Parts: sequence; C-alpha cells; structure tokens
Amino acid sequence: MVYFVDLPEAFVDPIKLVIFDCDGVLVDSEILANREAARVKTELGFPITTEEHIEKFVGMGKNSLAMQEELARLPDTYWELMRMARTKAFEQELQEISGVREVLANLEGQYCMASSGAMEKIHTSLRVTGLGEFFPEALIFNSEMVPSGKPAPDLFLLAAERCQKKPSECLVIEDSPSGLKAARAAGMRSVAFTGGSHITKVLSERLIAEDPDVVCHTMEDVRNWLKPYFKK
Repeated sequence: MVYFVDLPEAFVDPIKLVIFDCDGVLVDSEILANREAARVKTELGFPITTEEHIEKFVGMGKNSLAMQEELARLPDTYWELMRMARTKAFEQELQEISGVREVLANLEGQYCMASSGAMEKIHTSLRVTGLGEFFPEALIFNSEMVPSGKPAPDLFLLAAERCQKKPSECLVIEDSPSGLKAARAAGMRSVAFTGGSHITKVLSERLIAEDPDVVCHTMEDVRNWLKPYFKK
C-alpha cells in the first residue's frame, strides 16, 4: 500500500534524482546489525534488546551525537567486537530488500546512495547482495564525507551537489526518523519505507510522525509509484 501524506502540491515539480538510504532500504541489514549490537552490548554488561536497539539507534551513524554518547559509556573493545559480529552476520544472512533490483533498473541511472554507514560496511552489503553492479563509487555517499551526519542535511546536500541536481529535484527514500529529518532539512521530498524486517509498530509510527510525503510498505509500491517519473 502507498500512503500519500500530502498531495498533489508536494509533487508538482519533476523528480530528477532518487537518493536511497542503504540499510533497511537497499539491503535488509538493520535487523542483523541491531541484533548483533544488542547481543554484544548485553554480553559486555549493558543489556538491551534488539527491538530497543532498533528504536533508539536505527539510522544513526557512528559520528551522530546519539551514537557518540553511547560509545562513550561502552568499553573500548565494543566497536571492534560489534563490527566483527556484524560482518559475520552479513556474510551469512544478508539479503537485498525484495524488489529493489527492479526499482533500480527502472530509474535509468537517476539515483544514488546516501548512507550513515561506514564505507567498509556499505561495500560488504553491496558485495554480499550483488547490488554493487548498480552503485559505482561515484554514486555512493556516506557520513564520513560530511561534517555532520543525519539528521543534519549535509549528506543529502552533498549527494545532490555531486549529482548536479537541486534539492527540490530530489526524492529521498528512508527507513529512519533521522533520515526523514535530514531530507526535510535539505529541502527534499521524502518517502518513508517500512518494508524492512526491522520495522516495528513503534518505529513505523515514528516514521509517519516525521511527515514524509509518501509512505511505501514494499518496493513494488515504490516501483509502481515512480513509473510516471522515470518512464522508459
């Protein structure tokens, strides 16, 4: 189901660039990453459930304020232990979001990725799922490239600038409140995507509360809705 929050005024201007988040939008990684992070923290004496971790940290990069505050209270060994556990889980279990390959093929190159994740994590995700064929380095942007990650607009503005598009011509597809906040701050339209395995009822409600232009529950919804804008 596609849920239109604010039409028709929101989509008068043509969309010339679709900016995808990676985790939870291109690849179904958030459930794995948050599961492993919660497990490692619990083993280190900082108990938290996977669901709690998702609702608190989904969409937050390592350089976000929330993540920096969290890392400050954890042992120095945490980040490397979590990174190794996450990589192992990705290698064994990671899959692309169902239907995303068809969406990318339909966009005829008018898209890019803007992720809070580390570049090493992005490359692992693209390699394991086979989505790397759609994303040359020139189309990959991450929070390491800007002073402030999401919810600041810096990353999306960088992506638009490098792809030579105005913010008003961009549409962001996000699965996190921080990503939707960043899109709004950048002056871009947004889709809240709720098709990842990590989406809880609470997180879905938080996404809708960020007032995205559209809510899509599957990539089929995204593909069908975008057809008029990227007709071959």
